[in-house]
Amino acid sequence: MGDERFYFKNGKVVHGLKEFYEYIKQISKEEYSHHVTLTKNDFSEWIQHSIGNNELARRIKAASNVEEVESIIALEVRQQEELSDESDEDSEEIKSDSLSKSNEIKSEEEDLDNEESAKEQIHEESFDSKDVPKEQNIFDLRDERERNQLQKEEVEQDVEDLISKKEGIKTECANKNPYSNEEKKQIFARVRKPNAPMSFHSYLMFKELLFGIMFGIILGMILMAIILSI
Repeated sequence: MGDERFYFKNGKVVHGLKEFYEYIKQISKEEYSHHVTLTKNDFSEWIQHSIGNNELARRIKAASNVEEVESIIALEVRQQEELSDESDEDSEEIKSDSLSKSNEIKSEEEDLDNEESAKEQIHEESFDSKDVPKEQNIFDLRDERERNQLQKEEVEQDVEDLISKKEGIKTECANKNPYSNEEKKQIFARVRKPNAPMSFHSYLMFKELLFGIMFGIILGMILMAIILSI
């Protein structure tokens, strides 16, 4: 396809089929006869080589007069205009669809942004409402554990004091007891024999032993009560 300009005999220059059609409607027979003869057809040659439409060039070459040429060109121009209108409509429809899809995508992005913002806000509210009390609960548990540890240490100290007192009482009783181990055995032997006579010293030693046993029982009960209360 070459230059789409056509130069008429009188110097008129047209560009494309549409301008050619507008001028061919008013061309004189003399000018038409100059371009179309038995040996040449300038219109057909121009359409074939410059416009690039071989079928249209063939029909123009077969036309017998200017009116027929005008009708053929008019039909071709209308067809091109219809195709152009359809192309424009398709183009507008494509643009409209593209704009609509672009708006939909933009709307979806805005929805996603709003959803992310809502999630962040919920997360922050959740942090403010839950995490702080959770930290507070951790501090409370630490304080409670420290209090329990102190109570345990106090109980252990009380037990150690009671054991020390018991050992002191045992030592004191042992220092006050004037009887030897052999005499104690004799006393126990008499205790096992109810009919055997018991001396005053034996009675005192038996009383001290009974006191020690009772003290041990009471001390054991106190220790058990302390341990159960922890």
